[in-house]
Amino acid sequence: MTHICPACHALHFITEWEQRTSRLHPVFTKCCAHQTIQLPPFQPLPNPLAQLMCHDSEDPNAKHFKENIQQYNHALSFVSLGAHRDEHVEGGGVYSYRIHGALHHRYGPARPNNDQRPVYNQLYFLDPEVAKQERERRNTNLKPQILGELGEMLEATHPYAGHFKHAFEVLQAQEQQNRVAGRPNEVVEVRIHFDPQKDQRRYNLPTVDEVAVVIPNGLSNERRDFVLHNRTDGYLTNMSTGNPAYMPLHYVLAFPHGEHGWHWNIPKVGEDDEGTRTRTSKNVTEMQYYRYRLHFRNLPWSLHLFRCGRLFQQFIVDAWVSVEQDRLNWIQHNQKTIRADLYNGLVDSVAHNDHDRNLTEIGKRVILPASFVSSARYMYQLYQDSMAIVR
Repeated sequence: MTHICPACHALHFITEWEQRTSRLHPVFTKCCAHQTIQLPPFQPLPNPLAQLMCHDSEDPNAKHFKENIQQYNHALSFVSLGAHRDEHVEGGGVYSYRIHGALHHRYGPARPNNDQRPVYNQLYFLDPEVAKQERERRNTNLKPQILGELGEMLEATHPYAGHFKHAFEVLQAQEQQNRVAGRPNEVVEVRIHFDPQKDQRRYNLPTVDEVAVVIPNGLSNERRDFVLHNRTDGYLTNMSTGNPAYMPLHYVLAFPHGEHGWHWNIPKVGEDDEGTRTRTSKNVTEMQYYRYRLHFRNLPWSLHLFRCGRLFQQFIVDAWVSVEQDRLNWIQHNQKTIRADLYNGLVDSVAHNDHDRNLTEIGKRVILPASFVSSARYMYQLYQDSMAIVR
């Protein structure tokens, strides 16, 4: 990869050049889409994490950390990862992170139910020393010194650590008001609300209030909000993939400063290659966001994601599943747009006046178009194309 995009400095192979441009002066579009995608760079890693992630370090602690980075991240994250892991890899070989089915980031109430121990976001409501002891109890194979240093680091650098503490204080105040009003058993909620107007592309660290705000009494009802209850009936809440905190709340060691992830309102900027505003989507799509982030760049502090080892593999799988789940969600709610009724025979059944067939049994399935990669129609279309070539 010796060819550099002049706009975003992403490294490319020459075979990735845009065919309409000159090979002597190649233009690459997969990284920043003709300069219309501009995302803020990652911030420098805090010192404890930078030393542990140093790729040429011979420090035993750094080696131990790299071998167990997934578990360290899991112990310190705000939300859990809900997925069916596939541990079976035929023939052995190098490590490969694989899952089956859907994947979700989940979180629970502010306090553990009944006699359960605190986990994930609940640990950030506790005294730091108590939280440290609980993490050590749950992860006996991890080094307490490293776990403690990383916990203190996140308390200082990750803005959502402060937001969770503030949210817990608001919950306690609301509970006290309910007790005075004679409603001690009422479920209270607060929302950590993200304002897209404050998601500016700046090179300095945002303040806590610019990352998000805590809103009591459920005054906001945005789908990107992080809704926190004082207690629930034991179920976990799935985060929306469009929440800008979706990735930084789980991958705390990859985003120790809580840098925002993808959301629906990241605008494109600049002009396209024809000198006009881009005529496609006005906002950066989820696929474009992760494609930009995963391009290799020889810039300071742009490589730490690639040094996260197995956690990086997990992040890539998580990102792709998020993209695919959003595509499936769009297809499910836009069946009329893709005219799915023509696929499943509903129109034919009505046209032929088939009285022996119950129309309520027709059209229940979600129809995947041939444009959805790996769907049945996609594979059938590839088969037809292959047979046409053979003939």
